[in-house]
Amino acid sequence: MRKILLATQFIFFSMYCAFSQCPGAVLDSSCLGTLLTTGGGICLSVLPPATSGSYYSEDVSFVMPKRIRVTSPITLDVDLENIQVTGMSGLPTGISWSCDAFSSRPCEYNPQSGENLGAVKFCGTPLVPGTYNITVYIHARVNAGTFGRVEQDETYRTVLEVLPDTMPRYRDWE
Repeated sequence: MRKILLATQFIFFSMYCAFSQCPGAVLDSSCLGTLLTTGGGICLSVLPPATSGSYYSEDVSFVMPKRIRVTSPITLDVDLENIQVTGMSGLPTGISWSCDAFSSRPCEYNPQSGENLGAVKFCGTPLVPGTYNITVYIHARVNAGTFGRVEQDETYRTVLEVLPDTMPRYRDWE
């Protein structure tokens, strides 16, 4: 009985590891030139839909210029020193994420050092169809000249639609 229990735990652990892995994202430099001169941003504004029960993998690149314009509470150009993706919420069950492996530290980017392009990979097998509102949590540090260094937490929101699986199953053929 103990061997069966250990074997079952090993199988479940192996499945968990296999389905929770999300290898580093691939950078897409095609939008770098455009977004670098217009204040940065996300290269892929809408995530393509996923299908429940089918593997999903999508890379989302983002551009971080060295200098950005802040418009609140005052209008000022500041040096963007550091951006860190600190977490995500709202992902469908079965989908995980990871940052690219090219940043100086995982999920941390330093535009002043030339790290102007980053990426996040969403991957896995979503289990339940629906519309998922994903929140990306970001911590940013800027140098505002005479105002000193300022750190602020920001969020970015996107939506991932998981479509129902329409593939016929063995039981449907009976």
